Amino acid sequence: MNDRTQAPSGSGYALENRLAMARIVPELFNGLRIKKLSPHYHTFRNALVDLAPLKNNDPRIVILTPGPGNETYFEHSFLSSHLGFTLVQGDDLMVKDNIGWLKTLATPEIVEYTLESFTPGRSIFDASQILMNRIFNDFEYKPGFTTVNTPLKEVIKARKGVCQDFAHLAISCIRSVGLQARYISGYLETIAPEGKK
Repeated sequence: MNDRTQAPSGSGYALENRLAMARIVPELFNGLRIKKLSPHYHTFRNALVDLAPLKNNDPRIVILTPGPGNETYFEHSFLSSHLGFTLVQGDDLMVKDNIGWLKTLATPEIVEYTLESFTPGRSIFDASQILMNRIFNDFEYKPGFTTVNTPLKEVIKARKGVCQDFAHLAISCIRSVGLQARYISGYLETIAPEGKK
């Protein structure tokens, strides 16, 4: 006896087999009225989205797998790819304040700092604005305190650094709650007035 929470088990295999058969012997499907499987997967995905506690258009939904050693790992991997969900193992998840979170490369200190801004019910825009203001107010601009090799955990512990550190901190915070962020740098070219350099 064991408990099974893999519902619907076999769904990934059914889709993979249908796709393989359609590629290998497409003539089998000619003239037959075989129902498409895609409506089932659209309905399944939409049902999971509708079940998300925070009603937004793109909730973070994951497929939980015991890992590559499990006999159904292929199915988990295939379904996560097809449905556009992240494939996770138990160690990839954490619970804080009764909310499930996907761990990232961010340290627990960075996640904790971020969650003070990203509270349940607050919009992503408002939370991001609050986070940026907190970084501006909580950290001291201190040239020479860090180098390009200073770990972020030292910056957050000392609450000081330079612009590059604050940008990396903001990116790490944003990514720690499952949002995409990227570092872009550049320079503004100014044109001096005539006769000046």
